[in-house]
Amino acid sequence: MKMAAKRPPPDRISLSDRPTVRARDFTVVYLSQETDRWQFFLDQVREKGLEGVWFETNTSKPQPCSIPNSQIKYYRLSFQQYFGEMEIVTDSPGRYLTNNLLGFPYLVLARERIAQWLYERRDFARARRLKVLRMALERTMADTEYRLSAYNLMTELYGPRWKRARSITAPYEYCEFLLASLQESGELEKAGQGYRLTPKALVTLENYEEEDRRHEDNARIQRRIVWLTAAIMIIAAAQAGVSYWSEIKPGP
Repeated sequence: MKMAAKRPPPDRISLSDRPTVRARDFTVVYLSQETDRWQFFLDQVREKGLEGVWFETNTSKPQPCSIPNSQIKYYRLSFQQYFGEMEIVTDSPGRYLTNNLLGFPYLVLARERIAQWLYERRDFARARRLKVLRMALERTMADTEYRLSAYNLMTELYGPRWKRARSITAPYEYCEFLLASLQESGELEKAGQGYRLTPKALVTLENYEEEDRRHEDNARIQRRIVWLTAAIMIIAAAQAGVSYWSEIKPGP
């Protein structure tokens, strides 16, 4: 706990401001009892015990308090470490100590930042209208109250990492434009802050699937014609070779 107390948290923990989040390096230590709605947040470790504040889980009025060393064993101890973009939580003082002595938070943060860097290098492919309609239909069949928005469409297409990506404005604006376009053509209709499917979306999907089947059938027929033509050419070439060989071969 002394190690954690050397890096106390600020009054407000930033969760969204990118520079501030990347600079985070502190640990919140709190003690609690299973039958108690109160939690004790550590501020300082003294010779006779711990100093901090009591904080009720459903209120925002902390009260200064201290816990003597003899009473610490009756509480459940938890460490919530904020290190850059990472949050590492453990209930074990030994694990917290070992992790920090071995530099585990640095390894976790490095892995996360490399993964984020690779993610931001992805080519954000333009979502096709029919792909979006299929996805919305699947979600609506599972939940009739499902509403589509640019926010959840981005999450469906690119995963939750898009919220931390730097160059995300263009794909997000494209999703907004795409949804507005589907509303204009009648496949979606406005519903509160989002969109919901209309019956026309089913017709559009069925028509596309029918066209796709016809296209695939035509492509299959064309492939068969190509193979048949190739086979005929091979047979014709073999017959021509046999005829030519018969003409030049001297008789007995």
